Amino acid sequence: MEESKLDPRVLRTRQLIMDAFRALVMQKDIKDITVGDITGRAKINRATFYAHFADKYALLDSTFEGMFREGIMQKLQCHAEFSRQSLTGIIETLCEFHREFSTQCQKNYDSMGPYMEVKIKQMLQEVLFHLMDKRDGGPHAGFDAETARTGATMLAWSLFGITHAWNAGGRKLSPEELAAHALTSLAQSIGKLAGAAVTV
Repeated sequence: MEESKLDPRVLRTRQLIMDAFRALVMQKDIKDITVGDITGRAKINRATFYAHFADKYALLDSTFEGMFREGIMQKLQCHAEFSRQSLTGIIETLCEFHREFSTQCQKNYDSMGPYMEVKIKQMLQEVLFHLMDKRDGGPHAGFDAETARTGATMLAWSLFGITHAWNAGGRKLSPEELAAHALTSLAQSIGKLAGAAVTV
């Protein structure tokens, strides 16, 4: 059943659990957070928790994905397609995520690094592939599905790496400046490899 069709009380309970978890992640290392901590903060019982999530790691997946998708949707218009503007929005979202998570949840930013990287890259690949699918009114920005999927994967890894390095390096550029610099560099590099000018 889609979440939008669930009873509003169910949705409110899920949100209470996720909010409690987010608050705890800012205070404790994920490995030290227990289901009891979460239920106590959310003021629910354990049975209610397990009616929504198999364990704290399932909750982590849901919370993490929700936070990231929410950030992406705030930057992209509902009819966004693959373009320099949409890529700029994605880079700005990644910058904000790295900055907020590393400052508010330092322990978890470090300890969850590998998990976080895998999840973000997976979500980015799907977002980019979806944007390509809407480009120029045709499927996959004029590419076949396999080529578009490969391109989305390459871009996902590149954008994550660029923004991670930006955060680790002290955030010397604004997210907007980073996006402009990164996309120009990317277009020029692709153009040289292809032997022709390429724009994104």
